[in-house]
Parts: sequence; C-alpha cells; structure tokens
Amino acid sequence: MHDMPDTEDADADAERYWPEDYKVIIRDQVKSQFTALVLDEKTFSSIYEEQFQDRFSDYESFIARLAEMVIIGAENGADEIFDEIYDAFRKEQSLPANRSYAAYHEPRPVSSELKEAVVKKVTAEYKDLHLYEHVFEDHYEGELSFEEFIAQIADLVATGTMNGADDALGKIYHSFFVQSSLPLLRRYSRRIR
Repeated sequence: MHDMPDTEDADADAERYWPEDYKVIIRDQVKSQFTALVLDEKTFSSIYEEQFQDRFSDYESFIARLAEMVIIGAENGADEIFDEIYDAFRKEQSLPANRSYAAYHEPRPVSSELKEAVVKKVTAEYKDLHLYEHVFEDHYEGELSFEEFIAQIADLVATGTMNGADDALGKIYHSFFVQSSLPLLRRYSRRIR
C-alpha cells in the first residue's frame, strides 16, 4: 500500500465560503426587535408560566431562547432561497419568484427596516463577486441590467429571511398549542463556493 499524503488540512484551508455578513444584521436586529416586542408586552408570559417555567430560570431566558429560534429560522430561510437561486443558475433558468407569504404571524420579527438592511448588505456583498458577473453575462444579460439582477437576488434573500423567521415562529406556536417541547431548530452549514 502506498503512503498517501494527508491533505485534509490543506483542503480545508482552500475552501472559500460565500459571503454571509448579512447574517450578522439578521442576528442583531431580529434578536433586538423580537425581544423588544415580546418582553414589553409580556406576550408569552402565560405560556411561560403554564408550560415552561420549570425549564427556564426566568421569563427573559425563555424569550432569549425563542429569539434564538426565530433567528435560526430567518438565517435558514435566507440559505434556502440562496439554494433556489443557485439551482436556477445551474439549470440556466430564471431567478425564482419572490414568494412573500400572504400573512405573517404576529409579532413580526422582521421589520421593513430589517428587510431593507438585508437588501443593502446582500447587494454590497454580492455585486463584486466575479462568479455573479459571469452568471449574469451568460444567462441573464439582455433580460435586465446587472444592478437589477443583484437587486432581485437581494430582495429574494430578504423575503427568504422573512419567510424563514415566520416558519420558525409557526413551529413555536404549534409547540405551544399542542403543549410539547420547543421545536429543535438547527443552523445550516456554511455554504462553500
């Protein structure tokens, strides 16, 4: 048997990830907005007292856990729409339709200000990526300008963020309704280029 060089560390160092600084905005703003909405009104205080008082030391830690779940949902929603975007690139199809929900759960953890901030950050992060320029030139040029192309992608990501946060909130409400444990939500792995 031949000795094979161990290249695992070198391979890992060579991996490049897609930009995700927009997720910092999602984490910070969803947490502060959601927490402010439900702490001030004590929105979930009766649920906390009836179902979760024995599992969390206080109401604030319960709300912090709910906020983290909504953040994970928002991030995963952005990742899911990026998967759809990349699938459209691979299949040389039009960008996915922007599918906002007809109605969102209250309290809405993603404000219009957060949506705008995500659009701005995604635009800034992705407009200078060489691959996006190539994809645009090969498949979308003539249908729209490069700026419109990036703006559509950024808007899709913002909508995915809203939808993902709403999905997480829906799962949380379902657990309240059936009086079960809080749902298990996990972040997706970082996307490698």
